[in-house]
Amino acid sequence: MQQSLTNEQAAYLAGVIDGEGHLAIVRGVTASGGGPRFAFVMKITNTNEEWLKGLQTWVGGKVYNQLSTAKRLNNRPCFDLRWIGAEAKSILLHIRPYIQLKARHCDVLTRYFEVAAARRLANLPGRKANPVLVAELNNLHTEIKSLNLRGLYQTWKQGGPKQGHVCQIVACGRPHFS
Repeated sequence: MQQSLTNEQAAYLAGVIDGEGHLAIVRGVTASGGGPRFAFVMKITNTNEEWLKGLQTWVGGKVYNQLSTAKRLNNRPCFDLRWIGAEAKSILLHIRPYIQLKARHCDVLTRYFEVAAARRLANLPGRKANPVLVAELNNLHTEIKSLNLRGLYQTWKQGGPKQGHVCQIVACGRPHFS
């Protein structure tokens, strides 16, 4: 964080994260083969780049242009204000008392911070990662992914129960909604 947030700024930012924000644990592979790598990412997406740059003056981060959405016909350009790692953790812990809609996300991420710190302490050069800690990080990654799922189709596609308006034609076995 560039500067300390006032309570009003923290509450405003929490509302923005609740409505326009995305909280995620990203999983990758280490180059050394020491096991999977995890990182916490927090971002706000909006079409108003100036507003995002104004928020950036409060809490740092970096504004990115989402080029892929600008290429689609009839879409306005879209931008992300992103924070990664320790910077994102610091901001999230500061605004946590004001988060409402994404409270469960914050609980999962708080546990992620604890497990990731334990993993860093246990990681010694030349040794494999602790499988218990890696398994817990994988579980937290899966849980945050399930919290971030959007729409009924994605839930169905991920193997979850079919929800919503399913085809009512007798003996229709096609996976579509009608």
